Amino acid sequence: YKHTLIGTISAGSMHLYPVKLDYKTLMFISGMGLDFHWLDVEVDDDDEDEDDDDVAEAKKRETTRESVVDEHLKLFLGDSRMDSTLAQISKYSHYQFERHTIAEVVNDTQNGVQRLMQLEQRVVQNLDQQVCSITNDERGHLALIVGYMQKPVTTATSPTMYFFRLKKFASTVAAQETEQEVAVDLYRQSLVITMQPPPKQRQYSIQHTFDPSMFLRIVSDLIVRYETQLNMQHDIDLFGRNALLQMRNMMEQTRNKETVSNKLGKLTIFALIRLFDARKATSEFIKYVHAKIQNAFHSQTGSEIEWKFERQCDISVELKHIQASLKNEIEAIRRQENLFQAYIAEYNGKALGTVRWQNYDRIGLKVALDEILKEEDQIFENLKKIQTKLELNQAAIQKN
Repeated sequence: YKHTLIGTISAGSMHLYPVKLDYKTLMFISGMGLDFHWLDVEVDDDDEDEDDDDVAEAKKRETTRESVVDEHLKLFLGDSRMDSTLAQISKYSHYQFERHTIAEVVNDTQNGVQRLMQLEQRVVQNLDQQVCSITNDERGHLALIVGYMQKPVTTATSPTMYFFRLKKFASTVAAQETEQEVAVDLYRQSLVITMQPPPKQRQYSIQHTFDPSMFLRIVSDLIVRYETQLNMQHDIDLFGRNALLQMRNMMEQTRNKETVSNKLGKLTIFALIRLFDARKATSEFIKYVHAKIQNAFHSQTGSEIEWKFERQCDISVELKHIQASLKNEIEAIRRQENLFQAYIAEYNGKALGTVRWQNYDRIGLKVALDEILKEEDQIFENLKKIQTKLELNQAAIQKN
């Protein structure tokens, strides 16, 4: 998870300037924990109509740094939703984020160099104030900018003035010493995300301010997002239930095909990694909320009294139902034994090569997605019940 947008923000919030944002909370408040996205791809084999020279050239293109970065930004990080995700995190965390696409900056023929220099200075100023920024590594995952040094005078291959120290996440524990820290030039990067944390005060810490009222606002946002996505029509990007349904339909469409495109294979693997990770983190957050209610009920000191609900407003049952649905989704993915063991459990952040799977894997995955779709409906039905109960609780508090 450290390779993801949520994971990097969580790590960045604890690395230099500690206004802590933990992973499970970020996953839930951002909406990513109960979301999903899917891209339309061709199901037929990529290379079936190409001659040998074309195949070799296509494979060479696939392994270039630019193609790997682009692929991971698109399939692993879901960069088409990045801006809305950052905005949703800002809403509850008091952190401010700004995303900068370097290609768009440098291709500005009038102001490109000036904008790049301004961005560079902003990253430097943040570091001087003990605030990280985020950028991509050579694999298209995200990593933290944690230091800088001025370029030697003889270095003139780009208009920038600094090299930045990048703290990325090693593929294995053994590789931490050799892989973790590298120097990067912003001119060579794909994107930069600058962060502005809130003041180090209790009132800006989500751990201290999270209460039923905030939970109600977050749940209401999730319901609006879910219902909006049901009515969205996109040819390329699909989100939420529609995305899960399209993935399920693709598995149904290819169940009798011996060979499918490797693009479909990669999209499927990254989709399963994202889905598995998101539901696990959401499960942990729901446990966290349920524990608050239990602590309030059993407390002799009045600890977390705001979570002690009257019977008609108690959301414990709904939380347990959501927890059960999330567990079923996680187990449905785990049951895809070939794909899970070969790609999901063992994923180390490196570029995927050729995905080795069979039509029976797609048949099994289609069945699993049918189950996941049913659980998704149950989750959002229970979220609506939670919304109703929390509104009753809020009205009762206001009345008293």
